[in-house]
Amino acid sequence: VYQAQIETGAQTIMVSFSSLNGVKMHENKQYIDLLKNGMGFGGFVVSDWNAVQQTSPNGYYSQVVTAVNAGIDMLMEVDTFELARDQIVKGVKNGDISEERVDDAVRRIIQVKLDLGLFDDPMCEALETEQTETALPTACIPVKTVQPLKQSCSRQKTEAAPFTTHLKKVQTKKNCKVVPA
Repeated sequence: VYQAQIETGAQTIMVSFSSLNGVKMHENKQYIDLLKNGMGFGGFVVSDWNAVQQTSPNGYYSQVVTAVNAGIDMLMEVDTFELARDQIVKGVKNGDISEERVDDAVRRIIQVKLDLGLFDDPMCEALETEQTETALPTACIPVKTVQPLKQSCSRQKTEAAPFTTHLKKVQTKKNCKVVPA
């Protein structure tokens, strides 16, 4: 399933709270390396909600260092985001996280934002939206991402998450065209 999603243009992958062979996904460097290097995933890997705190190392500093070194590019540490940032800076200063690893994460995140056109109108002044009918709340996305999304949804109906079978329309950023799935 991951390979099909990568081939259709997925630019973010969120690792789950779960474990694989006893290793928490947020510290599973082998698995994340496989996604990025073996499967050609060029986007960024994001943690699940406050999941770094659920990993095996003792202490938040060690948990953050382990997650970053495992290949998590963006930490969704909603309650401790400033502390997480400080731990990453400290990890680099201490030599526990390489500058190259941080550079790779930053490059991946910025590239996705560039690809989505988020820097074209950073204050969203030209953004027009309209509500459309969906089984889920709508999201405004750039037109160029609609085709890969539609391919992914139709291609994976029997294999992917249940939401893909309920997706009726996609709201897009460019003149907010409604695109039937």
